[in-house]
Amino acid sequence: MDNNVTEQQEIDFNLNDLVDLRILLELFSVRGAVKPNEMKCVGTIFNKIDNILKIKVPNAPTLETLAKEQQQQLNSKNEDKPNVVTV
Repeated sequence: MDNNVTEQQEIDFNLNDLVDLRILLELFSVRGAVKPNEMKCVGTIFNKIDNILKIKVPNAPTLETLAKEQQQQLNSKNEDKPNVVTV
């Protein structure tokens, strides 16, 4: 299998991939996976992706919106459980 991309090959990369990439960059920075000397480069790339998505997909999920959705799901699951107190 040839790993070189030729002009005839179609590259499958779309706006959903940019959404995922933006979320990954947010995760990397939140988790401290980016070294201080890499922050400017990562921030520049993040801002470029973010600006494209704000125009093309204004309601695209972010790390913050995904975290809120997950918390809401956890809260609704916990509300369904009866409160049991043991002593």
